Amino acid sequence: MKIYTIQPIKNPVDTHFPSEGQWAQAEVAVLDQYRWTDHEYHPKCEVRVLYSEENLFLYFHTEEQHFASSRTEDGDEVWKDNCVEFFVSASEDLSAPYMNFEINMIGVMLLGVGVDRNQRRKLAAAEMKSVIRQPDYTEPIVDSSDTLKIWNLKALIPLEFIKQHSGTERPQKGTVWRANFNTCASDVPHPYYGTWNPIETEHPDFHRPEYFGKIVFG
Repeated sequence: MKIYTIQPIKNPVDTHFPSEGQWAQAEVAVLDQYRWTDHEYHPKCEVRVLYSEENLFLYFHTEEQHFASSRTEDGDEVWKDNCVEFFVSASEDLSAPYMNFEINMIGVMLLGVGVDRNQRRKLAAAEMKSVIRQPDYTEPIVDSSDTLKIWNLKALIPLEFIKQHSGTERPQKGTVWRANFNTCASDVPHPYYGTWNPIETEHPDFHRPEYFGKIVFG
């Protein structure tokens, strides 16, 4: 099981997101597990995570060849587009509810909460507004050329938002949560499904909290 330590920072004052210097303090989690990808090509994807007293910050960096992102409404099937994901349970208890933050490369999000794939409540678009997203691209894009391309996406998740939907208290230094970071796309010429912590299932299934790694608040 992989372990990621989230470094604390002071909450940014003038901007929503940490500075480049603050991001440089964060550990890098590499999404290099492509169990279900049966071709040689897969993107390079990594994520950095920081937290303050108020917010959790994520910074995904992806290098890949093909873009296919067309979903523009929160709650849509964003996993078919170039997508990065943060599945997180604010608990070490495997039976506790977890949240699936799924965000395509233009910042459109799908989010649900529940104990497994089937027992979930999908949040409405209005309920997601407090989760701030900062993508490099903001309009639908399709590019099937083989040129290597880069896209970044930042997300700010209020800790109060997680508390509201998980029923757990805000994390303190030493708090341990369970989580996985994912990347996927099914509408590109070479579909892929990648994770940070390995998932030992025959078919693609990110909704497996028993395979979440640990994230520790430093």
